[in-house]
Amino acid sequence: MQKTEDALHLLAASARRTMSVREVVEIIELVTKNPQTIKAILEAATKQRIIRRVETTVTILDGAAAFPKPKITRVDCDSSCRRCGVRIKHCHYIEFDDHRLGPYGSECVNKIL
Repeated sequence: MQKTEDALHLLAASARRTMSVREVVEIIELVTKNPQTIKAILEAATKQRIIRRVETTVTILDGAAAFPKPKITRVDCDSSCRRCGVRIKHCHYIEFDDHRLGPYGSECVNKIL
C-alpha cells in the first residue's frame, strides 16, 4: 500500500498537467517496476480523481491538490540513480513525511517532477 501512496503523491506533484500514458508509467516506475502494481496504481489514481485517461493521454486533475508536494533534497554521494542506473555524485531524494525515495540523478528528478 505504501508504493501506491508514494506513486499517487508523485503523480499529484508532477509539474506537467497533461502527459502520455508512458510518461505517467515512468513516474510510477520510481516506486515500482511490477506491471500488476503499476496497473493497480493507475486504477487507484483514476478512482481518487487524481488522473483522467483518454486513450493515450493522461490529465492530472484537481483532486491531485489534496496531496502535499514532496520535498527534494540533494546530498553529495557516490551512488547509482535508482531510476536509470547511471553513476551519480549528487544524489537527489524525494522526501515524504516519514520516508524518502532515492537516490536519483538530477536529470531523472527534473524529468519526473
